[in-house]
Amino acid sequence: MILSRPSKRIALVKVKDDEPYIPLGLLSIAASCQGIDDIEIDVLDLTFPSHQKKLWGGNYDIVGFTCMAMWEDDVVRIAREIKSICNPVVIVGGPHATTYPDILTTDVIDFIIMGEGERSFPMLVEILKRDEWSHELLDNIQNLGFKHDNKVFLNEIRYSDELSALPFPSYDLIDIGQYQALERDPKFLYYKKNVLQFDYDVEIPYEFSRGCGFNCIFCSTNLIHGSMYRNKPIGKIMNELDCIAHMFKDKKIYLRFVDNDFTRDEKTVHQICNHLKQLNEDGFVIGWYAMGRVSDIDEDLAKKMKQANMKKLLLGGECGYQEGLERVGKQTTILDIRNAVDICLKNDIYTVVTFVIGFPWEDIELCERTINLALELKEKGADTYVYPLIPFHGTPVHNQLSMEGRILKPKSSRDFDLKKPRLFYDHPILKEKDIQCLLNRFWGQAIVKTETGE
Repeated sequence: MILSRPSKRIALVKVKDDEPYIPLGLLSIAASCQGIDDIEIDVLDLTFPSHQKKLWGGNYDIVGFTCMAMWEDDVVRIAREIKSICNPVVIVGGPHATTYPDILTTDVIDFIIMGEGERSFPMLVEILKRDEWSHELLDNIQNLGFKHDNKVFLNEIRYSDELSALPFPSYDLIDIGQYQALERDPKFLYYKKNVLQFDYDVEIPYEFSRGCGFNCIFCSTNLIHGSMYRNKPIGKIMNELDCIAHMFKDKKIYLRFVDNDFTRDEKTVHQICNHLKQLNEDGFVIGWYAMGRVSDIDEDLAKKMKQANMKKLLLGGECGYQEGLERVGKQTTILDIRNAVDICLKNDIYTVVTFVIGFPWEDIELCERTINLALELKEKGADTYVYPLIPFHGTPVHNQLSMEGRILKPKSSRDFDLKKPRLFYDHPILKEKDIQCLLNRFWGQAIVKTETGE
């Protein structure tokens, strides 16, 4: 009698978050494993109690976490608990594993995947399926971090040169109804301000590009996806948008482009807009949201995006004075910011602009110039936000502050929350109470302007 070989059970996990969303990265990793025999994959979002129960009782062989900086404590705690139950191999990926590979020194974490994981994760799974394997096999897996003989090994990080080989995300592994239910829960402001605001059923994330050709001192995008911007072939993009439209054809779809710079490639953006416009004309209901650069926005592009049923555009303003933009490395101007907002509002595109205060050279007066520009744009009709600088691991500003010995250790990883008004380093001029007062001033005036309509 021939006994079938038991399947390896794999859980890909996103921890509970205050602003839940469909974990596109995990769906892409799951899709990349579709050609592997004898495995079963669950994608679990611990926002849902049913997913928590499944994780604790699933007897998984491999548990992979996606991790951002603010989730580190939760990931480690859950990994420790699940290790005590079924002792799975624990793998951590996502932004934090890339920017802070020291997380691998934690005793309950066995491997990390740095950068992009669609090639590395399946290769690691193939090795872990074996009854026996040696660490020499791990040396050949790019982007992998592992431990051997109490030493940490970090393999070379490589980024995909082009994205045509990326698999279509495994949206079929999620229960879309569970995410729809969140839309009516007042606790989750993210959904309230996105999906419900525009009267759509559910938000579906999608990505067609990676990388960035710029190098802002506070941004970790280049560490995670590389410094070379590249996108999928337009035919692949259109086919995947068609798949999404048909997969969720009975829903009013709010499509969230997660690309860091949706507006970067003008030709591709125009083709995407044409296709989305056609899908809406064919009877699908698709509104959408994207992120772009202020210097990319012109009248023609804004009209094109609006005609394609764009509902919301997020722009990075960052600083309210030109010297700040130059020191940050943004390669934009204050005029670019004002013009982009004016053009978007003129074309009835809901426009969000984000700013940052607390850079190492800033004093209260410079921070107030940023706040004043944010308030000015809010008066015009934009939705503006001001956040404290978070010097994430590996970014140029973090490296400089770390070299100077000025990084402050957070009390918990949850302190890496943009909504918390605090300083993460020993600022030569500002105190934490200054940041709190500045943000209180902005939010106080912003609320007044919103309520009065001034």
